[in-house]
Amino acid sequence: MNNTYMYREFNNYLLDKRISKPHKNTRYATQGVTQVNDEIFVTYYDTDKLKNSIVDIIRKDDHITFELDNKSHVGGISYSKDYNSIFVSNNSYVNTYDLNDLRDKKHGDTLILSNKIKVHEEVGIASYLTVFGKNLYVGRFNKDKATKLAIYDLTDEGVKFNKLLDVPFKKIQGMCIYKFEGSLYYIFSSSYGRRSNSYIIVSRLIDGKFKKIKEFAVPSMLEQISVSDKSLMMVFESDCSKYNENIFNSAKEKINNIIYLDIEKLLTNC
Repeated sequence: MNNTYMYREFNNYLLDKRISKPHKNTRYATQGVTQVNDEIFVTYYDTDKLKNSIVDIIRKDDHITFELDNKSHVGGISYSKDYNSIFVSNNSYVNTYDLNDLRDKKHGDTLILSNKIKVHEEVGIASYLTVFGKNLYVGRFNKDKATKLAIYDLTDEGVKFNKLLDVPFKKIQGMCIYKFEGSLYYIFSSSYGRRSNSYIIVSRLIDGKFKKIKEFAVPSMLEQISVSDKSLMMVFESDCSKYNENIFNSAKEKINNIIYLDIEKLLTNC
């Protein structure tokens, strides 16, 4: 992978850092990832649709796995430090969980839902999401056309809808926001198919519209991207056994760890 011309930019930003996922090379498909203080949260869904979706909490020396109360794709997970809550996509809702409640849970326990946010009707499905400051961003995947992004205010009185934005990019699996040299950058992951490249799309919001300023290829089956300090944290579902049963239709690359890009080096080159 690192010597492939196709991924030259990706390799240029790639950091020598890997975090092992507890559930890899299994029927559970990796979907979401977020940094929560000194821990990493990773979501998966059961591709056999037999068991509920799960969340791994990866710590320095161990991990713990919680079960969710649904079988959704859980394509996005994000943390609000201001409200000490975890937001997880659940089809036409966004579920929230109080981080304090997790501390009393044991391995294998089911998380107790704190709140459910109905996704705006023009978005419909929470395929991906992110929290930045006191805002929640929720978007929908579509492989053929542009979609809407719903922005919500996180307040002491609850979550309140703010506005919609047009997302002109297709096949979006995740997004994150990073402030660099005084400007906000909206970074999207775009991916579809086992044998097709994924892409990182860097954009700015100018006059209420996303303007693409950089795009480059990365390995197939990229899912959520999140900010971790000055790194771009990435997860792929390409190690899922469901996508590697047939040698003729297996994942193009098989990435079974959380990997990191140097986000400021990336944005310096925009």
